[in-house]
Amino acid sequence: MNHNFHASNKGDLPEDLLRALAKNGKALEHFASLSPAEREAMIAGARGMSSPEELQAYVDNMPWQSPSRQ
Repeated sequence: MNHNFHASNKGDLPEDLLRALAKNGKALEHFASLSPAEREAMIAGARGMSSPEELQAYVDNMPWQSPSRQ
């Protein structure tokens, strides 16, 4: 199994993360509203996921997403 959970360069959005964000409109909107540093933190967290399901759960339950921003 070959997954693209790692970006080739800092700041690149891994394809699997992009797919996971595309499945969750709120998460995609939230990601777009993040500062560059917050986006990098999310990308770094996504790199630690070992399966597409784990990555989707990570996106669906973004730890820094507060109720006021949903």
